[in-house]
Amino acid sequence: MTVIEVDGDTHGSQEQYDCIRTAYFQEQGYRVIRFTNHDVLTNMEGVLEQLTLFLTPPLPTLSLEGERAI
Repeated sequence: MTVIEVDGDTHGSQEQYDCIRTAYFQEQGYRVIRFTNHDVLTNMEGVLEQLTLFLTPPLPTLSLEGERAI
């Protein structure tokens, strides 16, 4: 599961709080991605691109020997 957070201007001075909060979410099994209000308002295409990369599951790693390697 993923937490998507959009931070306002006040978060610039709350880095320690954000780190603690992120650690808590990660301990609960969540992944966290953050964007600033400014990014969301002025670069939605970039935000959506990052979300797509972040939320797309990785492809499985295949054996170099192939399926007959058993």
